[in-house]
Amino acid sequence: AVRHDFETWLPKMSEQGIVLLHDTNTREYDFGVWKFWDELKPRYPYLELFHGHGLGLVATGSTPGRLGALLNAPAGHLPRLWCGPWRSVRWRASPEGRR
Repeated sequence: AVRHDFETWLPKMSEQGIVLLHDTNTREYDFGVWKFWDELKPRYPYLELFHGHGLGLVATGSTPGRLGALLNAPAGHLPRLWCGPWRSVRWRASPEGRR
């Protein structure tokens, strides 16, 4: 279901498109979002929050707007940008380099 939704909406996304997926850290019951999430991470710049069941954010457009600053920030800058329960945030640029 998550793959179908993503692929259906992807052509309609703008150049500043952002997709938010929930339950990316849930590996129990029949949830399969984490499997699809693992497929998306090598293809798009992303931000992953492991708090709770997990949230994943992918920048599908070529110009992610204001969020691009966070997606492209060096790893050491994260504590200055986010604090509190969000310390379990990870992000990565696309394999081709940062957009």
